Amino acid sequence: MRDRISQLQGRLSFHGLAAAIFMHPRDVFYYAGTGQPCNLIVPAEGEPVLLARRVLEWAKADATVAIVIEGRGLPEVRDTLLARGCLTEGARLGIAADLLPATLYVKLTQYFPECKLENISPLVLDQRMQKEKSESLAVSVAATVYCRAHEVILRELHAGMTELDLAAKVSAALRQGEHEGIPRFRRWDASLQPEGLIMAGPNTWHISGHAMTVTGVGLSPSLPWGASRSSIRTGDLVVVDIGINVHGYHADIARTYVVGKADTKQKYMFEVVKEIQTAALNAIRPGVTGSEIFRVARETAIKTGVAQYFQGYGLMQGDYIGHGVGLEMDEPPTLDSKCQVIIKRDMTLAIEPKVIIPEWGAIDMEDTVHVTDTGNELLCPVPRELFEVT
Repeated sequence: MRDRISQLQGRLSFHGLAAAIFMHPRDVFYYAGTGQPCNLIVPAEGEPVLLARRVLEWAKADATVAIVIEGRGLPEVRDTLLARGCLTEGARLGIAADLLPATLYVKLTQYFPECKLENISPLVLDQRMQKEKSESLAVSVAATVYCRAHEVILRELHAGMTELDLAAKVSAALRQGEHEGIPRFRRWDASLQPEGLIMAGPNTWHISGHAMTVTGVGLSPSLPWGASRSSIRTGDLVVVDIGINVHGYHADIARTYVVGKADTKQKYMFEVVKEIQTAALNAIRPGVTGSEIFRVARETAIKTGVAQYFQGYGLMQGDYIGHGVGLEMDEPPTLDSKCQVIIKRDMTLAIEPKVIIPEWGAIDMEDTVHVTDTGNELLCPVPRELFEVT
């Protein structure tokens, strides 16, 4: 992780920032290796300092930075920055402004009146897009845990059970695979059940506000997506879309199942979705833009006659084909029609085409891939098939 710190310090210096203050757990974990409550101070030059708000000894045991001391609040943050000469008049301090509560931001302005606070989240997220070898391996491990969910679905799915019954069994299997149970999001208003999104029959085409995807309807207006108490029927399409978090790193995987034998339209629509995903996967390689990958997927949807239902329908039709994945479920880049991010080796991307047809149902297939020198590799070993569960 010292390389991560060095890269960050280079970015801070390039942009004229004196130091960065990290308070959000995912940022602290990325640069300092601990999930304990801490503040991390990274000066543009010199050693970073980890200030443990609680459990100093545990933070010391976890941390990958050399200096770990007790620091319960902003007074200690100020003292640390002052000791390193970072609080000169007009100095620019980097903060993750996309994550900080407004009250904490106000406190920071009061503690550092001589400084200018600037949002460095774009710098951090840009650095995180390319994964180190250990990170790519961690994402791959998370992707393989979907196998546990898949085995449970093939064994347990049957007509008459509820979506919630299936979700409970899937959740237990994932936890046994060391899924931490909390899919992390950068957005402050995002949340997801531990088993992700599981829905069947009519609930596959009712799109809630979680995202422009197959969402399900949930148990109540409090969390109106995911599994419900609706009973699953023979002939239903069942969509399972799971964000799996193993030891802090995520994979995003989705497969579609049928209770009983698939009919002709279900089989045809599945092959269409598979063709769209295959086209998008074939387009992923270092040097292309995210918008190019979306264009290929969109053109394939037009060619196959499903453009009206590609990534949703009507006002709930999404303008994307995938996204980055890593310490959080939805990381940059977002692979949409406007994405000018250049794809690079060692990015990990989730590619998620779907067809959602009102009054019929939905087919969803999502895979997490690792970008290689010449293309990409699928990380989940579960075949890209429409599974008939009899």
